[in-house]
Amino acid sequence: MSRSNQEETSVNPAKRWFRWSGKDGSITYYDKEKKENVPVKMPFTFLLLDELTTISGYSESEEKGIYSNEVKFTNSEKLNVRCGKNTMEVGLYADIKDAVKAKGGKYSRSCYIAFKDDSGSLEIGNFLMTGSSLSGGDHKADGAKDKIKLDGWMDFMNANKKTVYSNAVKMEADTRICKKGSNAYHIPKFSLVNIGEESNVLAAALDNDLQAFLAVYLKKDNTREETPTTPTAEPSKLANTEAVYGSPRTREEITAPSNNFTSGFGADNQDDNDNLPF
Repeated sequence: MSRSNQEETSVNPAKRWFRWSGKDGSITYYDKEKKENVPVKMPFTFLLLDELTTISGYSESEEKGIYSNEVKFTNSEKLNVRCGKNTMEVGLYADIKDAVKAKGGKYSRSCYIAFKDDSGSLEIGNFLMTGSSLSGGDHKADGAKDKIKLDGWMDFMNANKKTVYSNAVKMEADTRICKKGSNAYHIPKFSLVNIGEESNVLAAALDNDLQAFLAVYLKKDNTREETPTTPTAEPSKLANTEAVYGSPRTREEITAPSNNFTSGFGADNQDDNDNLPF
């Protein structure tokens, strides 16, 4: 807080919360009013603004969702992993990862993105990369002797970490099916797309909003947080984003240019892989 800025931004500016379904190879976002998942037409293209680490998953024994706060640095910021209203584990990622995985929790990346909504306005969203979208999977073609590794979000980021923030990311379903045991699932395919300078300027303006929020959120003692951070479709697993961040705040719409922006951006609009970095 300062003389020119007397309001700390503690409300998450994300307007939609996206997830990948490994079961049918689709993207959806959760509609709070309709209380249902809304399908997103692919390819889905977005601008990555920032990403944090979180834990997500589901406890079969408790029949409740697993969630945590979000952290920027796993080696110095503690995670508070919860199942329903109960604390599961609290600590640095390296210290709690085995216990979390044993109970059904998954290492996940909370990706804040800029996307075009139905009206063409460029907005802040969040894409939770977890399971098959995060780590990819193994595909074996008919008649092939060996499996091949199909990359997920972590592989894509490792290969493009120097250029991803100056381009857009196109996300579509890979037509190749992956298997783990008897479970077949789909993974997304990521690629970079060039964008114009004006689009970068618009995304930077949204990132300013995001960083204002994160500056407040990350300095709080989030290990005491008792509410989820990412909504899912199932009522029994529904995570109440507003309880953590409050209702999305209103602001002037920032509209992306129709000519310079990447084509397909926001077009009309149970993961089965546990090969995670634990």
